[in-house]
Amino acid sequence: MAPVTQAGYAETRGVTRQYINKLTKEGRLRTIGPRKMIDPAEADQVLGYATEAAPDEEAPPAAAPVLDPDPEPGPSPRPAPATPADSAGMNYTRARAATETFRAKQAELELKQRMGQLLPRDMVVEAMSEAGVRIARHLDRLVRDADEIAEVAGRGGAREVRQMLRQKVRQLRAEIAAEITLTDEPGGE
Repeated sequence: MAPVTQAGYAETRGVTRQYINKLTKEGRLRTIGPRKMIDPAEADQVLGYATEAAPDEEAPPAAAPVLDPDPEPGPSPRPAPATPADSAGMNYTRARAATETFRAKQAELELKQRMGQLLPRDMVVEAMSEAGVRIARHLDRLVRDADEIAEVAGRGGAREVRQMLRQKVRQLRAEIAAEITLTDEPGGE
């Protein structure tokens, strides 16, 4: 390939000219001639971009991407646009990464289930339904206590009713908490 300017190469790869210049000053990229041009194939290899090989030669193995521990301010480097030669490889890589991510999440869920940290949805729905029935049964007692509440209202007024209701609510909370506890089996037994 013919040498290109640092600015021209940076533009094709979506990185800043300053970033390419920094790599040349650090000696990671070799410059050619007095204009300090660079070989795009060599730069691609250093930056980890896939390049197309000529039909009669084998493509050199791609070097690992150079990670800049102290990047220049400005836009972050973007990966090169996919070319027809590397799009199939990128699709495979993405698909493989998605598959591995799925398998890892699935294994994590299975482990949590074995350790008792996850419960089947049906079991949770059944337990919540049963808890709702138990709570409703306790709250229905307030309706049955209407006569007692009316009697207290006639004797002592609103202040006495408030006191009585507070006492009944505390009692209901304690009874509900005692009856609805975490158990291994639905049904509280």
